[in-house]
Amino acid sequence: MKKIVGIFFIIIGSFLGGVFTEEKTDIFSAFFEENVQNIFERKSEEKNNSGENKEKEKSFFSWKDSFYPYLDFSERKKISEEISFKKADLIYSLLSKYYNQPEKISQEKLEEWIVRGILYSVEDSYVEFFNEEQGEDFSENMAGDFEGIGASLEKRKGALIIEEVLKGRPAAKVGLLPGDIILKVDGVAVEKETTWETVLRIRGKKGTLVKLEIFREGSGEGFENFLTFDVTRDTIHVESVEFSWKGKNSDIAVFEISQFGDEMISELKKNLDKLEEKKISGTKIKGIIIDLRYNGGGYLTGAVDLANFFLPEKTKIVRVEEKSGKGEDFFTEKNIFDTFFDIQTPLVVLVNGGSASASEIFAATIQENKRGRIVGEKTFGKGTVQQMFPLEENENEFVKITIAKWLTPSGKNITHEEPLIPAIEVEWNHSEMTDEQKENNYDPQMEKAVEILDFNS
Repeated sequence: MKKIVGIFFIIIGSFLGGVFTEEKTDIFSAFFEENVQNIFERKSEEKNNSGENKEKEKSFFSWKDSFYPYLDFSERKKISEEISFKKADLIYSLLSKYYNQPEKISQEKLEEWIVRGILYSVEDSYVEFFNEEQGEDFSENMAGDFEGIGASLEKRKGALIIEEVLKGRPAAKVGLLPGDIILKVDGVAVEKETTWETVLRIRGKKGTLVKLEIFREGSGEGFENFLTFDVTRDTIHVESVEFSWKGKNSDIAVFEISQFGDEMISELKKNLDKLEEKKISGTKIKGIIIDLRYNGGGYLTGAVDLANFFLPEKTKIVRVEEKSGKGEDFFTEKNIFDTFFDIQTPLVVLVNGGSASASEIFAATIQENKRGRIVGEKTFGKGTVQQMFPLEENENEFVKITIAKWLTPSGKNITHEEPLIPAIEVEWNHSEMTDEQKENNYDPQMEKAVEILDFNS
């Protein structure tokens, strides 16, 4: 099975190991490339003129494939002066003058919660603030390395749900299951926390313990449904892509893609030698399975790049539209996989409720362009694009704001109410698995994908 989704990570929202997906895991757009280039050129020119270190410029634009609107500090000051926070100023003054525990008053903390309150007021769960600690954690998650428990989380209707547990990782070893609802972490309720706040409490140094109190539907009656797990944290490394062979003759290539992060495409290319070896040995590849279950998304460009591997040149992949209606269509360029197998090699894409954002972009374009079969369960439904805006000069402190929506090639906007529906639906309730099924790695969705490719060969 697959590794994460945000794993405790949610870009769209999940989070890994106490890990980001919608809130799993998000899409980071390479929106309006010409503007991006202009920004880099302007920043570079200004830095050179001022004699500042170029490394600082590189650091400021460290988020790959992201577009940062350039605002110098005078422009920021002008914007801030247009907004009045008279009540907040008054309350702070009253606290400073009258509160009987002045040591609890912190301007830094007050500013952070004012920011969180402003963002909360728009009622968009994908709009959020990342302080420096959370920003660094997010960066580690996208790189695939962190210390935690190896599970993916997603918040749905206020409940923090485990979307997936990674095989062989601490969460799996103690018996946590997909569908478990986390109620408390170390005795503290999570209901009023953001996903990232809970994730940071679940994560921690390797070898330390975290106590999780969960609700598991169907595990018993009354209090028997409430279970407690002591989990020993460990170092978790998650490859963006895992490769394996399936089928009776090991001739079906499976790519399990956990997130569209920094290393996804490079990791995918590393596995191409295995396809070439099959080709040289004279073995015909019956088909390909792209497993996007529990993949909460990632960079928009990652979905576009992956589509280039499997669709003919000049095929429409996705359209991204701003609030004004102005937008950009993304099309495939020259196919990059054609040296390893024919572009018509049968293809199946696996999805489920943990598949979101960039995963849905790829699955939708495959389905609507009739390039392959989509198998599994309906997706999460996240048809919006978020952008990271760094605050001041600290690249690890930023706000994430919804800047656009994306549309499938047919013009459909995927939402949580109207997600992507697989052509072949195969439900899988993890909580109802028997011990024997767990030991035998029971996976009815993967079995169906293999069956389709074996049958079509």
